[in-house]
Amino acid sequence: MHKLIVINAPYFFSIVFAIFKPFIDARTLSKFEVLGSNYMSTLEKVVDRSVIPVEMGGDCKDVPW
Repeated sequence: MHKLIVINAPYFFSIVFAIFKPFIDARTLSKFEVLGSNYMSTLEKVVDRSVIPVEMGGDCKDVPW
């Protein structure tokens, strides 16, 4: 896995992640990002806007779900 980005993470998830963070290897931890509702600027650094669904603020309208 190159990167795992969790967007619109509820506050509860952030608390649980903070509890487990010290037990995760630093290399693995560097691949995780937990973002709240202001995620587009960070997400666009990793994923092209054209493949992000419109529902998430991107430009892709042809999402199979």
